[in-house]
Order: sequence, then structure tokens, then C-alpha cells
Amino acid sequence: MKISLKIFPKPEFNSISWLIALGCVILLTACGDSNANGVTPPDKPCVIREYNPGVNALGKPSPTTFVLDNTSPDYCQNVKTDFKAAMTWYRAQVANNSYSPTMEAEYANYYTGQILSEARTGLFYNKQANRVVIGRFNAETLAITDQTWTKDGTTSILTVKPDAYSLLSFPEGAPDKAIVTESGQFENWQVALVYDAGSAHWKIKSAQTIFVFPGG
Repeated sequence: MKISLKIFPKPEFNSISWLIALGCVILLTACGDSNANGVTPPDKPCVIREYNPGVNALGKPSPTTFVLDNTSPDYCQNVKTDFKAAMTWYRAQVANNSYSPTMEAEYANYYTGQILSEARTGLFYNKQANRVVIGRFNAETLAITDQTWTKDGTTSILTVKPDAYSLLSFPEGAPDKAIVTESGQFENWQVALVYDAGSAHWKIKSAQTIFVFPGG
């Protein structure tokens, strides 16, 4: 089962979504070959090959996935590093239980496409309502437990297990009055990233919560 990821604040009148507390009206300020995700594709895509690990520890056949071939360009190795940089940026923006004044402008450095639009929209409406909605987690202890790719090499999908995370919603300036929603034991994040050659790093284009059970 998959649901919207709760890392980004959405307007209070909508259901709260997590990874959306981190991204807009997409501002295509870059000219040239920007695609529908608002990024400039690289000259050479990542090279992807099929991989089947065989039977898992429970004797069940494992699904075939797509993995990175070592003939890929160097930038293809940076997905995990760039994702963690985005999470570190997000935590710095809300470290004082408020929104940094640069947050709206800097969203586009780390997010793109629809998730960027939703995050910026959520930030706008929360500010209008004098509310703060933030995801709290330790960016240093995020464990990336799986990585796969789309066959065309343009998108990498990470499965992330946070050590612990929660969603806080409170009136501006009153974090002691926060409504807190804690994560569940089996909740993980599934995050898709695309490379933006214009910025020379990977950006988050979608995110959701998934439930990963032992042996599942």
C-alpha cells in the first residue's frame, strides 16, 4: 500500500502530505531543453541493466530490477548524496520551528515538477493561515535501503527508512501547542529523483510513504 508522503506541508484544508513539506508554480526560468519536470536533461543518460537477485531468504523469487551499469557517466553515482543534501537543507530551513525567509525561493534547488508546485503552494497557504507545518527527522540517520532505476536511465527511485519522523502542525510562534503525528514502525519513503544538468545535481520529482514489512 502506498500513500502520499508526509514530508511537505500542504494547506490545512487538504490532507497533510509529508515529503511535500520540502517543494510551486513551476518557474521555468532556464531556457533551452527543460522538460516537463522543469529540468535540463544531461547530454548522456545513465546506463541501466536488468538485475535479478534470485531467491530471497524466505525462498520467494525476487523481482527483476534495474541497476546502474559502471559505464554510466559520473553524475549517475550522486543520487543518494544529492537526496541527503536536500533533506539536510529542509531541516535547516525549519530548524527554529519556523519557515526560513529563503525557503520558498530555494525550493527549486532541490525539488522539481508537481512536488515543487505542491510544496510552494502549501508553504504559501500555511503562511497565510499563520500556521507552521513541518516534518521533523534526523537527516544524518536516514537509511537508504534500496535503489532502482527506470529503464531509460532518467529517474532513480530510492527507498528510505528514517530513524524516526513526525509531522508537527502549530500556530506560528507556538510550537508548544503542536499537534504531532508520529510515523509508524513500517513506514518508509519512496522518492524519485531526476537529474538537472542546469544545476548539476539530482532533484526530487515525487515522494510517497510506503509500508515495508519484514520478509514482505
